[in-house]
Amino acid sequence: MMRLSVAEELDIAISTAAREAEPGAPSRSVAETLYDSIPDLVEHFSREWIVEKLTSFIRRRRFKLRGETDVQLSLGFTVPCRILLSSGQQIRFGETTLWKLRLHRAQVWKQHRGDKHRAVANLDKAIDLMQKYASGQPGITYSEVLRKEAANRGMPVAGNAAPARWAKAKKKGGGEAEAYGRK
Repeated sequence: MMRLSVAEELDIAISTAAREAEPGAPSRSVAETLYDSIPDLVEHFSREWIVEKLTSFIRRRRFKLRGETDVQLSLGFTVPCRILLSSGQQIRFGETTLWKLRLHRAQVWKQHRGDKHRAVANLDKAIDLMQKYASGQPGITYSEVLRKEAANRGMPVAGNAAPARWAKAKKKGGGEAEAYGRK
């Protein structure tokens, strides 16, 4: 007869514990009972699980620390992850130039019927920031502006100065509503 691996034995034990547990019992108490009943089996996984949990804690802490040095956060306003141009083209905010940003601002202003909406105010701030750097470089992108602004402020810049949430939105296809905090 073939011997089961430790992982397979644990999988069977977990399935059995889940199936045989009382319906109203909290999962934590079922897990504690299982842990106490199979210490030899669980000890094989203890180090791996602890390291995985510590990795998760460290990842969260690093993300928080990265956010504290994020140039966009230090500016005091938020911008969308992506913008939609009148041509129907959708681009990441970090790739936008001053010209495209002004076109997008005009669209947003029309959308909100001229109100001094927060989105328009934030775009105005982004335009003001870009104007500081665009005079010598008309094709400069918002990401490049953030990188230069970080250098001017003495903030550490590792490769991409764009906020971490832009990368997350890029992965999951996030849009403007999320960027303006409306979701």
